[in-house]
Amino acid sequence: MQTWLHGLSNADMEVIGFDIYRIQLGWPMDKPLVDKLGKELWEVRSDLNDGRISRLLFTVHDQHMIALHGVIKKSRILHKVDLDTARQRLKHFKKAHP
Repeated sequence: MQTWLHGLSNADMEVIGFDIYRIQLGWPMDKPLVDKLGKELWEVRSDLNDGRISRLLFTVHDQHMIALHGVIKKSRILHKVDLDTARQRLKHFKKAHP
């Protein structure tokens, strides 16, 4: 997750960071910025330049936002492999932090 974030451009990090900040201030939130993907799993929906879209999948644990997976894409559809990656990371996180 950290590698993905550090690989983004400064402009992309600024947009995503501002959206995360807005969520932290206004939690709980709903569409269009946040979408619930299932039990204990949400996504931050950030619109980047050049028609690109960022999705940061996260969970909330003890009032902390835990980033699980991130992706930059051009369509609004979240691929199953990305959702499965986030669910697997959530499963591991819950084992380590009951």
